[in-house]
Amino acid sequence: MEELSDMSSEAEGEVRNKPRLSANIVGQFILALYKKRWGWIATPFGLFVFGAAVVFMASTVDSKNTIRHQAAVNLVAFSPDGKTLFTVDHREIARFWNVADQFPKGGLLRHDEDVWALAFSSDSRTAITAGEYGTLSLWDVSTGRLKAKPLKNLGRLEALAFSPDSKRLITGSWDRTVVLWDVETGLKAPEQLKYQGRVRLFVFTPDGKTICIISSDRIEFWDVDSGELKGQIGKHKELQRISSLAISPDARYLIVGTRGGNAYLWDIFKDQLIGQPLEHGIARTVNAVAFSPDGKTVLTGSDDHTARFWDAATGAPKGEPLQHEDSVTSVAFNPNGKQAVTGGSDYTARLWEVP
Repeated sequence: MEELSDMSSEAEGEVRNKPRLSANIVGQFILALYKKRWGWIATPFGLFVFGAAVVFMASTVDSKNTIRHQAAVNLVAFSPDGKTLFTVDHREIARFWNVADQFPKGGLLRHDEDVWALAFSSDSRTAITAGEYGTLSLWDVSTGRLKAKPLKNLGRLEALAFSPDSKRLITGSWDRTVVLWDVETGLKAPEQLKYQGRVRLFVFTPDGKTICIISSDRIEFWDVDSGELKGQIGKHKELQRISSLAISPDARYLIVGTRGGNAYLWDIFKDQLIGQPLEHGIARTVNAVAFSPDGKTVLTGSDDHTARFWDAATGAPKGEPLQHEDSVTSVAFNPNGKQAVTGGSDYTARLWEVP
């Protein structure tokens, strides 16, 4: 197994020299090409060529700051310091953005396979992407360059998560293999879970001591140090066909999205539903869910082309639905609690103020 810290200029070159590279900055003369519905317009304040982002600036809740990709935006995430946004699209392209002005940081992060998961380290300096066929890549957030030669052949991955302290990485593969990795060494960690089976999602509790594992029909909690099963959520009709899940900051509650059009707030300790279902629409999958940093607000994104804020205590909606032109595939809160981002199949990532 190659170490994650093994630097490789060759690996960096592979990314920088891809013939499909479509955005460059040359000196101080910048040309931005903004794609309108009726064509392309050139304006003299930056140098982006085809494939660059289109940014619309706005300051009110119902008008969007929009970053446009050239394909569906599958994944979005804020860095822990709230200063960087990470977006990934369906054409295997990822990019870092300055949250303050929505300008790109570094070049395009190209991959040779679909990116299925991403995460930031706790110090916001490193990001990791996981490819569909088991390639893990570590990126320098400040430069957008690879920090080490990618690790390959880890199996076709289904799920990935960093521990809160960024010292451990957990991966789940299609071959039913679940592995904890030491991020510093790139080797398997001494702690390993005794879990066997397919995995849809991993979620660490905020203290990093427990991993929530979601399969097709159950939610289980595993102790990281012992590798033993600590408990599980009972089988309930509401918690079937799970499509997304998040744990509240105090690790007391879950928000669970399903393929049936609803999301559910769940009390972990009482093992019961809180309030009424959060309804998006019949047979519309809730693709993404998230808790705000203070745990008081929930954000959901659905195939009904909307994302919605909800009161985490009552399940009541907060504000109007956030509109996309196609399915909302991913959501995230800025750690500052004032801002959220949604990614969609309409090729956009959109920034919103939290009500």
